[in-house]
Amino acid sequence: MAVKSMRSLVLTAAFLVGLAPFGLHTAHAAPVRSVRAIIIGGSAASGWNDPVGHGYVERGLLAYAHAEGLHFIITNYGIPGAPTVDARVAAQYGQWLTRLGPHGLVVLAWGMLNDLRLHVKPAATADAIHAEIVSALHRGDQVLIVAPPLTRLSVGKWRSSEARLVRLEYRIAEGFHSPRVHLADTYFTEMQLWAQDHAQAFRYMYNGFDPNLRGYKLAGVLLTAELERTWSTGPAVPPTLGAMQGAARR
Repeated sequence: MAVKSMRSLVLTAAFLVGLAPFGLHTAHAAPVRSVRAIIIGGSAASGWNDPVGHGYVERGLLAYAHAEGLHFIITNYGIPGAPTVDARVAAQYGQWLTRLGPHGLVVLAWGMLNDLRLHVKPAATADAIHAEIVSALHRGDQVLIVAPPLTRLSVGKWRSSEARLVRLEYRIAEGFHSPRVHLADTYFTEMQLWAQDHAQAFRYMYNGFDPNLRGYKLAGVLLTAELERTWSTGPAVPPTLGAMQGAARR
């Protein structure tokens, strides 16, 4: 799947709306401008039970922006308990895109556990994600697919089921073959971390469906690292799993 750098994303957006390039500090560059973003997803995307932040997605984006000299203006539309087929999201998604305006960033950060809890058919999950990407691309936005953080159900009862849905989501994103569809593959990186430190895994989990504060921090660090890897020349974040885990503990 083609993945442009964040610098290219920002420069393209600026060109299309007739603005001076932004996102880089050079002798001839205009001051850094803001990148508008919206987040769509369930409780983990919304930051539920994150007492000092706004969830792992906002943590990851803001840390990346700080490292790269960007400024995100983020609106979080995450709904705790929402599956990918949630009727409230379907009813309001078009309005959310309109408020975002063209050439923004749509972050689809669906956790798959609500789909499993509600017995949503994989085909329906696939259709919902595909339709959201199509709508965002049609309006001229960039799309970032963000994997869910691991929870007790992720490494327990629904380990295989959630992994299959995450792979399905990745295939949908990759199937667009679009330079405006970006994939932050953090799920299996985090699973690798659990495999290396299984005894400590539950220290990052609040309950079956959500991480605790330490888990939100870890998922945010993993997301920042993935964005640095795919969008930048980096690294500006801890480069190893051990260093990432250490950063989450602080």
